[in-house]
Amino acid sequence: MSKKHNAADKAQVEDRAEKERIAHEQEVNDIRAVFATPFGKRFIRRILRNGRVFQQSYTGNAHTYFNEGIRTHVLDVVLRPLMESMPDIRLNDLEIQEEEEDE
Repeated sequence: MSKKHNAADKAQVEDRAEKERIAHEQEVNDIRAVFATPFGKRFIRRILRNGRVFQQSYTGNAHTYFNEGIRTHVLDVVLRPLMESMPDIRLNDLEIQEEEEDE
């Protein structure tokens, strides 16, 4: 059973903040390492394409909510950490094409 967090305890607050900082840093480093390889780039592009990150998600019916859910998840899990890890990356580097050339 986990110990309850006491928001009034300065040491616990600082400890949790440090753990969150380390986890975030690891997330950013992980995505940078994956994107550094040709197959990692293809994999990330495939996730972005399937997540419709650069497409309109509105359909005019309830499927819009489904599309937006997927899109939001991909933005949070892949694109945000990627942009944070490599702020100078260009959208051309993330170009999403149906038929990608092998690298």
